[in-house]
Amino acid sequence: GDMDESGSAVNHDGQGSVNLGEFHIKWGRIAGSTNNALGIEHDVSFTAEFPTQCSSVQTTFDLINGPAHTGGAAYSAAVTALSKTGFSVSTYTNYEGVFWMAIGY
Repeated sequence: GDMDESGSAVNHDGQGSVNLGEFHIKWGRIAGSTNNALGIEHDVSFTAEFPTQCSSVQTTFDLINGPAHTGGAAYSAAVTALSKTGFSVSTYTNYEGVFWMAIGY
């Protein structure tokens, strides 16, 4: 990807990354869904793999322009697979998108 002023890689597909010594941080966004169903699986491939391993992926729902959280509504995003080349996440409910951040080395 392109390099910005801070030395972070910024890719045109919505993913970004930065290297902090041996540690690498990658981030991006998964497009949302209006299919209110259990177990919608999303596969994310990193634009560049981690040199050794991806240790962790955190997810946060993007509800900025999406549906309001109302009584009984459950939002769930579970990482179901993880490797140095990407990850899978299973989601449930309607949402605008899912932001993610991966950390590895």
